[in-house]
Amino acid sequence: MRLNLANSSHLLRDTLNNIESQINPRMFVRIHRRTIVNIDRIKEVQTWARGEYRVVLSTGAHYTLSRGYRQHFEKFIKLGA
Repeated sequence: MRLNLANSSHLLRDTLNNIESQINPRMFVRIHRRTIVNIDRIKEVQTWARGEYRVVLSTGAHYTLSRGYRQHFEKFIKLGA
């Protein structure tokens, strides 16, 4: 797993499920089977293809919010849908 921080990235030998169980669920949300984001770093959510959305972070990085994680994500962020 790759952990991306503001100015660096680190490789961790652990599963995303294990990492997710250890982090604060009020600060981080899973948006895809491969991606967890810091809620405070979300700049916007854009409509994307095939019922998916694109989460844009304040750093300019963007990630797919898959349909399977959308309902979970909506607990934290209103998509307006």
